[in-house]
Order: sequence, then C-alpha cells, then structure tokens
Amino acid sequence: MIKTIQKQVKFQIKDFDIISKKLIDLEAVFIGGFFEKTIRYDTDDHCLFDQGIFIRTKSGLRNVLTLKEKTDENDNALLERYTTEVEIENIEKMEYILSRMGFTNKVIMEKYRLYFKWNHIEISIDELPFGIYLEIKGEDKEIKKLSKQLGFKNKDMITVTYWDIYDKIKAKDSNNIQFDKSHLFKIATY
Repeated sequence: MIKTIQKQVKFQIKDFDIISKKLIDLEAVFIGGFFEKTIRYDTDDHCLFDQGIFIRTKSGLRNVLTLKEKTDENDNALLERYTTEVEIENIEKMEYILSRMGFTNKVIMEKYRLYFKWNHIEISIDELPFGIYLEIKGEDKEIKKLSKQLGFKNKDMITVTYWDIYDKIKAKDSNNIQFDKSHLFKIATY
C-alpha cells in the first residue's frame, strides 16, 4: 500500500523535566534531537487546503516529501491522516519543482524535536515558538496506554495540528511558525 493511516495525539507539556524522567523510567529509546523545518505548499487559491490535502517538505532527522490527506472515518479521538512519504536528497531542488508545478503558497514551521521510540510508538517532544508539546504516534490502544502512563488524561488530548494550535493563539500577522533570533531553547540540552 502506498499510503498509511497515521494516528497521533498531542499534549501540552508544562514540566519538561517530569516528562523526560518518565520516558527514561519507561526505557523509551532516545533517537536524537534536531532542529526541524517544515514547509507546507499550496496553490495561491488554497486548492489543496480546501480539499484536506497537505503537501510538505521536512528537514531534520531526514529530508522528506510528505502528502497528508484527511481521512473520512476520523472518530476525533485521535488526529488521523493518510500519509505518503518519500525521502528526498535535496530540499531546495524539491522546493523548486513544487513551485514550478504551481505550489507557490508556502507556510513555514520550525521546531526543535527530541525523538524517542517505545515499543511500536513514536514519541516526540517538540519545542515551538508557542510552547512545548508531546506528540505520540502509533495505534489507538498503545497511544492511550502510553498517555496514561505519562500521567495525561483524555481531557488533555490535543487532536489538531500545530498549524491549528497556532491559528488560535497567534499574535503576529504571519502564518509562519518561526523562532525569534533571541529564542532560548529549553529542551535542546537534553
């Protein structure tokens, strides 16, 4: 199958030290920490966005081109997307190709990510300009089990994208989620 269903949930982290200790206690495997830049592409008339289709490039752990599509059967318990991803060698060349295809509307998101694996679960602690979040990807039961072990309640679940969170809280006129040059990272020393 070309596309897979990716399920995930987010939680806002109030105390990074407590969550990182719990991950160590659970013996989650730390893969690495890195700065990640995502660029979401669309046409000037937002043709893709209006259809629930999101094409993006992402640099960080790997350089990838990703196509995400809203699913028809999302039960709203978790954020669910069809995901098709390919590794690419050169982000700038892919950006050029996408712009020549008419995808000239670009929105940028930056974050610092700590990436862990636990059983079949992918865990990320993400620092964005507007806060620190835990993201858990995997199967429903495993996500809910790990969430509970980390001390989160169902009412704490965030089942939208970082773009959606930012849209609700942004104080700037920009749709870009980027760090100020003076930002002091809180999780980059892990």
